[in-house]
Amino acid sequence: MVFRLWQFRVMGSIVALGTFVGSAASQELANPSTAMIVRQQLGSIAEEVADKLQIVANSAVIVSVQPHSERELAENAFIKSLENRGFRLFLKPTRDSGAVNLRITILNDRAQFKETAQHTYERIVQTELEARTERDNGESIAYLGTFHRVSSDTVSLKDAEVPVQRQGEVGDEGATLFQRLVGPLIVLASGIIVIYLFFTVRS
Repeated sequence: MVFRLWQFRVMGSIVALGTFVGSAASQELANPSTAMIVRQQLGSIAEEVADKLQIVANSAVIVSVQPHSERELAENAFIKSLENRGFRLFLKPTRDSGAVNLRITILNDRAQFKETAQHTYERIVQTELEARTERDNGESIAYLGTFHRVSSDTVSLKDAEVPVQRQGEVGDEGATLFQRLVGPLIVLASGIIVIYLFFTVRS
C-alpha cells in the first residue's frame, strides 16, 4: 500500500514537472531572441537600401561595413538582399572598373531592458545606420540616407544587453540548449514513466 502511494506521488510530481517544462519552453519560444530581432531589422533596412540603389542589374557591388563588432551580420543581410536583385557582390576590392562601393556605417545597434514588474521587462531594440555609394576612386555617387528600425515588446528574461550575437555562436535561430534538447527529453521521459507506472499499478 505504501509502495503504491509513493508511486502515485512520483507520478504526480513527474506530470507536474513535465507540464512546467513544456509551458516554460513555449513561453521562451513565444518571444524571438534579441539577436533574431536585430537580424530582422538589418534585413528590413537592407531591402530598403537595395530599393534605393540606382545601379544597373548585374553590376558589381562592393559591400563595405565600417569596422564594427558585428560587421558580418550586416554584410550578410545586404548580400542576401542585393543578390536577390541580380547584383554581383564582393566584400573586397575587385578588378571590375565599374564596381560601385556600397558603404554602410552602423550608428546604433543596442537593446534596452526596463523592468516593468517582477521578472518582466520592456525590451526596446534599435538599429540605425547610414548608407552611401561611391565610385572605385572614392568619388561619392549618392547618399542613400539614414535608416532606423525600433521594436518594443515585453519579455521575462534579459537575454542580452548588447543584442547581436554572431551566427556561429547560436544555433536554431537563437534556441538555447534547454529548448532544443533538455526540455523535450524531460517531457518524453515523463510520458514514458507515467505509462510505466500506470500499468504497474493496474497489475
